[in-house]
Amino acid sequence: KKEGYALKPLIDIAVFIDTPPDIALVRRILRDYGDANAKDIILKLTAYLSIRKYFIYTDKDKKDYDFIIDGARPISEITKMMKEKIESVYRT
Repeated sequence: KKEGYALKPLIDIAVFIDTPPDIALVRRILRDYGDANAKDIILKLTAYLSIRKYFIYTDKDKKDYDFIIDGARPISEITKMMKEKIESVYRT
């Protein structure tokens, strides 16, 4: 939900899931390579490091969001929190 963003008038709610990079990486490996062998995972991680562009979000970046959710929580909790936040917006 950035200032000047062309779709901003069409967005009712912006949620930022603040996930530490290590947790995000582990979740991605489990999701995308859960059945792969160690050699394949190492090749994918090496490729990931060579092409991945990192962006560190600062508090200034996060101010444009309506809600910030702790991404270190279990997925089930994140889902529940998002559902509650979205429902609270539409209840009013």
